[in-house]
Amino acid sequence: MTGVEAWRGRGVVILGGAGFIGSNLALRLAALGAAVTIVDGLVPGCGGHPANLATDRAALPFVRADLAVDAVPAAVLEAEVVFDLLGDPAHARSVADPRRDLTLNLVAQVALLEALRRAGARPLIVLASTRSVYGRPERLPVDETHPIAPPDPNGIHKFAAEQYAVLYGRLYDLPIVRLRLTNVYGPRQGNRDAAHGVTGFLLGRLLRDEPVLLFGGGAFRRDWLMVDDAVDALLAAGSAAEAAGQAINIGHDRPASLREFMTTARDLLGRGELRDAPLPPDQRAIDVGDYWTDPRTGERLLGWRAETSLRDGLARTLDFYTRTPDGARWPPPSPSST
Repeated sequence: MTGVEAWRGRGVVILGGAGFIGSNLALRLAALGAAVTIVDGLVPGCGGHPANLATDRAALPFVRADLAVDAVPAAVLEAEVVFDLLGDPAHARSVADPRRDLTLNLVAQVALLEALRRAGARPLIVLASTRSVYGRPERLPVDETHPIAPPDPNGIHKFAAEQYAVLYGRLYDLPIVRLRLTNVYGPRQGNRDAAHGVTGFLLGRLLRDEPVLLFGGGAFRRDWLMVDDAVDALLAAGSAAEAAGQAINIGHDRPASLREFMTTARDLLGRGELRDAPLPPDQRAIDVGDYWTDPRTGERLLGWRAETSLRDGLARTLDFYTRTPDGARWPPPSPSST
């Protein structure tokens, strides 16, 4: 269940709740009446930013903590449900600095699990993992039985975090549902650089009237997932204790090429220049090509299916950026950095 009846009054903590997906989840849960606490280290480059929560931040308790180095806050140990969106999603940066990626995407996860074990706390944990654990698909669509072959340190550390979750679930009876999210886009996605998703970055260039470079001609196809659908999946998992121990692919069943994605955005915005460009060598080494998800496990275990069409999702996304101050350069620079 994802409605008010499922969430009113429930104690919820969102780790990484000032980031792109986490902030959208936080605002939805607050609207549903949940008792939401945000925990975020606001680690530079990881996507967390106060602006993502600006509309309702006064109503949402906020604890600044980087679980890789700081103590796990008491609110986490007291929660009924913990949505775990910790870490850094930047693939190229994980190649350039794998030790940093290890700290943010694995050390922090082990610290969380150890704190829960020591406290004897057993919240339902929804762990946001990634489709990148599969690497380049051997078959399409990709289901949960597909071989694991991460293409970069980010995928390795994300999968290792999943395996720690499986271990702690088995040894200490921690209920953990793992969601492998695909290419999520939508409001509050960073669009000033490519670290947090190619779609956000390219939409930012479109909004700033800068040429949009379609690497490889934008021919590769992905199951672009609007963040509202991703939030629905997270909420469904947060009410599905019976799915604990499972890994569930979360994606759209209607793939589209990057060119179709950006052409649709350009047409909705009414302006923009698209240019073909070769894939840079650093991206070519870790690119996985075409990817889309078999969503049937999510339908069976969570009663969830992506509902938002590409055109509708892009319309909502562009509306957010165009009506929000500084939306074309999101998130806006922090006061301390200006």
